[in-house]
Amino acid sequence: MTLKLTLPVVLFVTASCGGGRPSASASATAKSAAATPTADATSSAAVLDGTDYTLSGDVTCEHADDGSIYDVPAAMWHATLKADAATVSYVNLTIWQFKQGGPDQFSLGLQAGGVFHHASTIKGATLVGSGTATVERAATTSLHAKGADEKGVAFDVTLRCAKVIAAVEEGGR
Repeated sequence: MTLKLTLPVVLFVTASCGGGRPSASASATAKSAAATPTADATSSAAVLDGTDYTLSGDVTCEHADDGSIYDVPAAMWHATLKADAATVSYVNLTIWQFKQGGPDQFSLGLQAGGVFHHASTIKGATLVGSGTATVERAATTSLHAKGADEKGVAFDVTLRCAKVIAAVEEGGR
């Protein structure tokens, strides 16, 4: 069975949106701009416009090894963090790794302090901002994106997955 996923996987979500699964109790604390993201295997971190945030709460992670985007075979990694009461209240990161090679492409949506930040390097969709993305598979799977959003604000986001579940097919057949 081939899993076919369709895009764009760009979600424009604000902290006031309801529905979905109940949010986990989460908080983000701003650290000094000189600090580096936490290396703890279970923590997630974001640097946004020079300010570091340690993100806590549940990161929901999905993976499909046999997916496709715009009819190009690719593995898909997706991670979401929702923390309504935190400064960084929402992060949505999707990374595509192409079977025929080439750089990974990604879409990132991040809400911090009521301001939404978006970047997408997915060819075939509207390109927004710039950057690179990687997936690290060790004891804990980590999704990482670094670049600049649509307004030129620098970001460096790492979402660490305690568990990765199989992605559910959407769209397609």
